[in-house]
Amino acid sequence: MNKLAAAAFTLCSLAALSLPASAADCGRSDCGWDSARAYCRKKGERLPTIEELLQAWEAKCTGGKTSDLCSGWYWTSKERDKSRAWGVSFKEGAADSYKKSETAAVYCKPVKKAAEKAAPAENKGARCAKEPCTWQEAAAYCRSSGVRLYKVKEWNDLCRAECKNGEVSDGCKRWFWLGESENANYAYSGTCDSPADASVHSVEKTDLTYARCTLK
Repeated sequence: MNKLAAAAFTLCSLAALSLPASAADCGRSDCGWDSARAYCRKKGERLPTIEELLQAWEAKCTGGKTSDLCSGWYWTSKERDKSRAWGVSFKEGAADSYKKSETAAVYCKPVKKAAEKAAPAENKGARCAKEPCTWQEAAAYCRSSGVRLYKVKEWNDLCRAECKNGEVSDGCKRWFWLGESENANYAYSGTCDSPADASVHSVEKTDLTYARCTLK
């Protein structure tokens, strides 16, 4: 073995020893949330936020773009509770919580220095608490409280449970944003407009519709 090959072998050996096995595997295969966080920390980086992953999904998986990245979901830095953390599906462009023991792909983000940190962004979803808003604002509004928009199936179940007798309350006649996107420009919204049933349509994300979040 020549000196160059020996040096390369030594560097590779040191790199392998610098990470615990459970974290080192995250660079090559899926892993649980705790290992994912440890893997990023050992690299001097961090797991991305929900918003960062949603932005990556929009950049890589919408508007006709295709990639191997768009077939799975990825861990975020946000915990829901002791046993669950949030991930983002690159199939649907939606955030959901998963058991920390489940395995997913891992992306790490560089940690910004204090001087590079931007001022906190205004909560663009704040108005969704009282008035109609866009899909992006509705999704941000729910995420800011650690929850999410309803999925289509969950909305159908909700309508059957809450509006089965033909109630005429706002909750049973308004349209509400749902968590699934059809593509970069359209997302689904739903209403419980008939007894024990629901209507779901795809509309432009810039339309103004009400937000309702689920704790699940």
